Amino acid sequence: MIIGPEEGARSSYLYFKETPKIGLDPKVMVFIPRDIGSLEVQERQILIQRLKEIRNAYNIRTILVLYDQLEEFALIRETYRDIFEKVILIGAGGTKLDLGGMSVRPYGDLLTLEIRHSLMDKNAQFQKRFADIFVSAFGIILISPLLAFISILIRIDSPGSVIYHQQRWGKHGKKYNMYKFRTMRKDADKILKTFLEENPALKQEWDQSQKLHYDPRITRVGHFLRRYSLDELPQLINVLIGNMSLVGPRPLLLHQREIYGKNYQNYVRVLPGMTGLWQISGRNHNLFSQKIILDMEYINNWSVWLDIYIMARTFWVVVHGDGAY
Repeated sequence: MIIGPEEGARSSYLYFKETPKIGLDPKVMVFIPRDIGSLEVQERQILIQRLKEIRNAYNIRTILVLYDQLEEFALIRETYRDIFEKVILIGAGGTKLDLGGMSVRPYGDLLTLEIRHSLMDKNAQFQKRFADIFVSAFGIILISPLLAFISILIRIDSPGSVIYHQQRWGKHGKKYNMYKFRTMRKDADKILKTFLEENPALKQEWDQSQKLHYDPRITRVGHFLRRYSLDELPQLINVLIGNMSLVGPRPLLLHQREIYGKNYQNYVRVLPGMTGLWQISGRNHNLFSQKIILDMEYINNWSVWLDIYIMARTFWVVVHGDGAY
């Protein structure tokens, strides 16, 4: 059940219905004023009785309550805790309070919000690095025939080197060379500049996502490699030597630092990844601003299980070619 102002409740209802993988499936909406404290005692009693009836009718154990300010928490708990097993608080539309990566913890009579950055934990870093070394080394050995075959196709398709490397921002703001199979023609930068000058309508698409649905720079083999992310396999070398991870925020081009703005300082606290939330959440269909949000969500909420989930989802996305171009 979702409880809150009508506009916010409907918006949250649609969000959870459109993203079932989150695991919450709302059945009912109950509209109340934004501030539950504005209800008279009698009105609150009527609301409580009505909620009990709905709970019994729909066998509801969990509710999602929209809130505006932290000051509402005590009253929300007092109102709902004896009716439902679990109460989940959602920031109402327009709230600027970001509780990502935070947990509530009492210290005596004090109730505090604890900020934990799991990726800064030494044990977590060791686990992640161990997994990176083991999987990348095993992967390189296992797919070496495929790597050789792709190299031959690239050589036959167009002149130029097989491996393309480009500088990206890494952990602690250090630059590194990221390896990929070459998917573009020679003089790709000149081709792009000329194309955008001749097609100003497409420049907006480039500015928003740093991608083009039709990119004149990409070779025939390159289109196939990109569709199934095969061009990114050489990044296993980056993972093995330690300037990338299997899972992490997207590798950031040097000129994209300004686009990240204040989020850049959080970005460089961790290793960029071969895959991440951006990869399983629409890939190139997302605007660049949406990719930044996904990167920050990953950094603030990392766990071993999140990495496992992302890698499993990546396999599904790549096989189906979702969002690739």
